[in-house]
Amino acid sequence: MRGGMGGFSMSPGMLAAAMPNMEKRQIEGKYVMFPDKVVNDAKDFILTNLLTQKPVQLTSFQRERQAVILVFWDAKNPVSGDILQYLEDMHGFCLYYATQIVGICKDDPNSQIAVSKAKRTDFPLLYDAGGKVAEAYHINAYPTVMVIDPFGKRQEKFRGGCPEQLSTLRLVANMTGYKYLTPDELRQQYLTESHETPKGSE
Repeated sequence: MRGGMGGFSMSPGMLAAAMPNMEKRQIEGKYVMFPDKVVNDAKDFILTNLLTQKPVQLTSFQRERQAVILVFWDAKNPVSGDILQYLEDMHGFCLYYATQIVGICKDDPNSQIAVSKAKRTDFPLLYDAGGKVAEAYHINAYPTVMVIDPFGKRQEKFRGGCPEQLSTLRLVANMTGYKYLTPDELRQQYLTESHETPKGSE
């Protein structure tokens, strides 16, 4: 399987149970939002990834023909932390569809890293010093989630919540040209491929 920068990789969330747990159901019941439809250019930026200390530029994903899910969040807001965890469950599936989830936050880097560790997220967390990128994107509610296609167009915006998992996976599969597979089908494909015997090894 491939997808995302550097090839497709499984996150722990990809092999999670198919049925959502109580915490996930609570997120879906309270914080999953219907999007505002927006189609306009996404403003480029370069921010530091707190987990790697390397710069990340939005247009670098476009050069790789990848979609991006931007998550503007508040490290002091428990809802934001829960939604980060919910999105982490999607992260591995998104990578299969050449889509990267990216968190953006202006809060103290140590606070962001603490939330990331507590919620066991491993997608990039970008430090928006002074909130300049949030201001450029007119963010007035946290969390706000945006879906950006591989051509740099903002397609959907979720204010104060996050997108529902399956509809989002269908959306990014369509954006990046991949055949849509359900999470269960992706898990089965991964398990099948990971247990294949290399030719000539018998």
